[in-house]
Amino acid sequence: MNAKLILKALLYATALFSVSVEGKAIRKCIPKGSKSAIGAQMIVQGYEWGPAVPKIIVEFQDKVSGFDIDTFAVKTDHIEREIIDAYNTDANGKKQKGASKYVALELTVKASVIPSLGVSMGGEASPFTYDMNTGKNSWSTNYELDLDLKEGKSFKVGKSEYGGDKKVWKTFKYNLADNYVVPETKEWKKDSFTAHSITLQRASFTPKGVEKDGGKNPLVIWLH
Repeated sequence: MNAKLILKALLYATALFSVSVEGKAIRKCIPKGSKSAIGAQMIVQGYEWGPAVPKIIVEFQDKVSGFDIDTFAVKTDHIEREIIDAYNTDANGKKQKGASKYVALELTVKASVIPSLGVSMGGEASPFTYDMNTGKNSWSTNYELDLDLKEGKSFKVGKSEYGGDKKVWKTFKYNLADNYVVPETKEWKKDSFTAHSITLQRASFTPKGVEKDGGKNPLVIWLH
């Protein structure tokens, strides 16, 4: 068997790997008056118990400065999240040294554990909703972000300063449900398969070079 391996995984009945890594363009909500936040996007990552949101990128009207991990308070889906890092990025989420219009907030991810069964289930950061009637998970249609400024903290958006004795920050609310990317599936090919009136999502991954190496490689199929 050739030393190089080919891995083609077909994933069924899960929406996580059916979305393109490019996601959708951030929809902007332009506020009147002082410069503020205008859009946001969530980064979704897969864990052994399911998908979660470990990172959010918020877009502002102007360059953001004067903040750190203790500046903001974040809720996703009405649950308080712990910020473990905060930094400026470019439009694609790449970390920037200087100020930019984008701020990335990295968040802790916690799973719900059932000790008696020894299993972990989707926790506070899951973007999925479980339907008791169908017994299936699906993407939440409403996954709201609440971005607040902590008491006693301040930061700037361009020349507009919020906090302290300056401008009052109004909670920025944004539905992240239609604005997400899944970096882990960037190289995956995605489509769907229909049989007997049932349509399932599937995806496959092939390491670079193995299709032309001339050797035999294993095929791994994962049924979810």
